[in-house]
Amino acid sequence: DFFGVRNLDEAQVYFSTLPAVHHHRLVEKLVGMAVEGTDADVQLVTELLTQAASKDLCSIDALKDDFRPLIEILRDMTIDA
Repeated sequence: DFFGVRNLDEAQVYFSTLPAVHHHRLVEKLVGMAVEGTDADVQLVTELLTQAASKDLCSIDALKDDFRPLIEILRDMTIDA
């Protein structure tokens, strides 16, 4: 479990072994867990996604596309609150 081990190098393997068409699922899962977790979890996921993009394991455009549905959910939540 990424959040238990907290090893960025090991977590980058997720992106390199997972077909790119499924990266959005990984990003959604990681971000969802970070949002429900601690500030340290948010920082950890931020670092992982930053490294994945900088090492071309996941494209910036793909990350933007992956975040779009989550942003809409967060907007809806703030409107409903």
